[in-house]
Amino acid sequence: MFLNVTQEMTDKWGWSFDTAIAYSKGNFDSFFLPEPAIPDSVTISPDYPGGSSKGAYDFSEIQDYSDLEYLQIEGTLGVRYQIKARSSLYGSVTWMMTEDVKPYVYGDLSGAVWYYALGMTSTF
Repeated sequence: MFLNVTQEMTDKWGWSFDTAIAYSKGNFDSFFLPEPAIPDSVTISPDYPGGSSKGAYDFSEIQDYSDLEYLQIEGTLGVRYQIKARSSLYGSVTWMMTEDVKPYVYGDLSGAVWYYALGMTSTF
């Protein structure tokens, strides 16, 4: 979800507020892949993946490695000052928070950060 509010207070001053919220959740169900149909006359390397002489991948525990849940919230407050008809200054402050509800894939990515921006725009 995203929301943006912008207001021109005077001919020279304006402000804006942006916010975004993202929630993601996903997982796999377990599944089974049968052993491939390889004739007995074919010799299979003992290093072939799987636990049998014909090889088969074991996905019986995949659901334990795919239970993802993630929340991200971001908000920005900015101001703008019009110097001349084609030039303005701006500044903003942004707060971003992430919550890794089930951290295990890349470690716990939960936390918050503030960042600031100052600048000038000119149009030609």
